[in-house]
Amino acid sequence: MEAGGGPTKELHWSFVAMLFALAIGEVAVGLSNLINLNIQGHIRFRDGLPAYSHLLLAATVIAASWVGWRNSEYSGTHVQSVFSLDFIVLMVDVALVVCYFLLARVAESPQRPSYAIIPDASREAWIIAVIMLIYVVWDLLSSCNHRNKLGKRLWASVIPFVLSVVALWLFPLHSDDSRAVVFTDIALFGLVLLFRALKLHDWGCHTPLSKLAIGVSVFVFLAFLVLARSVA
Repeated sequence: MEAGGGPTKELHWSFVAMLFALAIGEVAVGLSNLINLNIQGHIRFRDGLPAYSHLLLAATVIAASWVGWRNSEYSGTHVQSVFSLDFIVLMVDVALVVCYFLLARVAESPQRPSYAIIPDASREAWIIAVIMLIYVVWDLLSSCNHRNKLGKRLWASVIPFVLSVVALWLFPLHSDDSRAVVFTDIALFGLVLLFRALKLHDWGCHTPLSKLAIGVSVFVFLAFLVLARSVA
């Protein structure tokens, strides 16, 4: 228990941590099923690439969010009543981690009897956009007692949200080309890393390395956007 946090803050942390465990567990289940089908010869590794890239994206989102959430001074609340702002913040955390679970759950899976994998990037793109929107809401709610920091925090979540909406408009989301789907997942991966690099402001760690991370993330997002559109 964090010093001064009290039992109610620990309750918030413990509950959300359990949900994080369920979300990353769903990634492990999906990955183990794919590997098992590879070993049995039902699918080739190349055919499963859209599913692997989707699960890698989900694992990155979950792991990065866990690190960011546990290191942020704004995480956790002293929940004492369901009729309070603290409870609303808890529910936003729950909604966010449920989205992480869904991101892993909707990964492409082999369809019997042919075990064919139908590539589709629309599901992860929409869920990432919803996640980015919830990040904006989370920043607004968690900054109620730190209004002097709201502007600095909010732009770091608004920019990735806007880019996620752009992704819905520009990416070939309904292409059945495996390359387009994998490239889209990599671009979304870059978007997630961009958000995390921008959020280093929360930790007071905006260093030359974080600035480099921002530049690399933007490059990955834009470069693989172009590649995805070129092969669709």
